[in-house]
Amino acid sequence: MDLKIHRIENIHVEPPRKDILSRLKFNIHKTKLDKRSLDLFEKTMGYAMSLCECKGAYRFLDIDSKSDARIVLSDGTVFKSASLAKLLKASSKVVMMASTVGSSLTDETNLLIVKNRASEAVIVDAAASEIADEVMNHINLMCANIAKRDGFKLTKMRFSPGFGDLGVENQKQFFRTLELEKMGFLLTESFMIVPEKSVTALAGVE
Repeated sequence: MDLKIHRIENIHVEPPRKDILSRLKFNIHKTKLDKRSLDLFEKTMGYAMSLCECKGAYRFLDIDSKSDARIVLSDGTVFKSASLAKLLKASSKVVMMASTVGSSLTDETNLLIVKNRASEAVIVDAAASEIADEVMNHINLMCANIAKRDGFKLTKMRFSPGFGDLGVENQKQFFRTLELEKMGFLLTESFMIVPEKSVTALAGVE
């Protein structure tokens, strides 16, 4: 596996309806949507999918050194996290990944709120969050297949900035290593990603 940055445009995923309904506080085992609610959900979901601009990036990197709370990668990136170090205990490489659904869904959510169409706004917002995760799952699986081809496997878990003791300021590392600004991503002073519905994550390669 090479150590170059790989960018993927026009990723197609199926919307994870169960996860979206769960985010909307519907229990599929206990709650049955009436026809009106179901029609609104499906119509809004279809519209949300038409606005998606799903894309992402990934990059494999060697681990140069590691200790109980510090990981140093071959490009000089340093992560200070005991939890991440534990995850990468048996790893010789990592893969850093990013995914997004673009900004149109967030813009549409805000527009629907202004138009007092709160029900649709909530559906679009929930869909955007779950679809961004699904795009990350797609990239993660792609990287797992690349690793498998070369005789490796990815860790079952992946870590994102803001998870456990990996501070959200580590978004800077992802932006630098994956050159995310070249894909239209921005990072705010408080380390929030724009577009809002975007995900970064790291997995170990064993």
